[in-house]
Amino acid sequence: MLTGMHAAQAGPYPWHQKLPRLGSEEEFAALRALLEACGYSEDGICRRVKVDDLAKYKSAPASEPIGRTLEQPVDAMIRLFFDCVYVGEDELARLLPEGGLGMLEALGLLAQDAETPGLRFATVAILPIGRDLTVCDRGNGPDGKKCTLPPDVVYPAIFENTREFVERLPATRCEALLDIGTGTGIAAMRGARYAGHVWATDISARCTLFAEFNRRLAGLKNMTVVEGDMYAPVEGLTFDRIVTHPPYVPARQTALIFRDGGEDGEQIMRRAVEGLPRFLRPGGTFYALLMATDREGEEFEQRLRRWLGAEEDLFDVVVVSDWLRTPAELLAQKPAGAGAEIGTCKIPDPEPLVGGVGTKQN
Repeated sequence: MLTGMHAAQAGPYPWHQKLPRLGSEEEFAALRALLEACGYSEDGICRRVKVDDLAKYKSAPASEPIGRTLEQPVDAMIRLFFDCVYVGEDELARLLPEGGLGMLEALGLLAQDAETPGLRFATVAILPIGRDLTVCDRGNGPDGKKCTLPPDVVYPAIFENTREFVERLPATRCEALLDIGTGTGIAAMRGARYAGHVWATDISARCTLFAEFNRRLAGLKNMTVVEGDMYAPVEGLTFDRIVTHPPYVPARQTALIFRDGGEDGEQIMRRAVEGLPRFLRPGGTFYALLMATDREGEEFEQRLRRWLGAEEDLFDVVVVSDWLRTPAELLAQKPAGAGAEIGTCKIPDPEPLVGGVGTKQN
């Protein structure tokens, strides 16, 4: 079930108030065909920009391509949906297959504003992650200028921490999978290849919309996207696999929903673990990737077991550390305000630290 969107700030331009539309199956089939016809995929982009890894691609300044002739359909798509900058209407009409421009407009993926006549911009980014394409929020404005992000900004799945989480999830069959805090829906989409059915939940209406858009773009029939807090939308169901990549940055107030995890950074993770005795089936497995801390008198694994409550003895717990830092080392690791970049987009980037696996015994 999809409900109304949270209000997003406008800034100097309302870049984040323009949202994609959930169209029909026919419209999404046409969108898939357009992206394929334009060669807009991870391999297609890498070949065109001559890199072997998208992380190595650096966009030209946003102002440079305006007025410059683009040569191939994929050029226009890269500028629109990867670099997220202005593209001339005449170039789009020349390069895109017949009906492509109108179809992108009908799905709310293209917009224009009165201050830049003759130019169009993408309302979202469309980023490839392996063979998957995911729609997410843009970072900067289409002119390359920074703008304040709305609290419910949809975090790009292309960045390293999300890719690590998704790539570590098991590629084995399961009956029912739950992805908590789904964001773009990428973990649920990958899980749908192996699960009988996948449920994807998110407290943000904006994320729910984007995840549902991505489900339809992928043409998945065995995935359900629902809006709500943690386990609330799936009350009464149980799962043999539960996964989450929770917000884990310590914050007294939530400025960005995808990032901020309460005063100690563990508020969301704690609630996910507390729900396992009710929602994880016997023999089922829970996977998470997050930042966590050992504390004086209590290691992180001990806290995990305490959160499981009276049924703690029914669970096996495995905690794997990618790396360890002292508090001083962690604070010195990255300058304030650093973030991940994609094209001209920049979004604050939390750092992955700990992978956790929990199994409920039969």
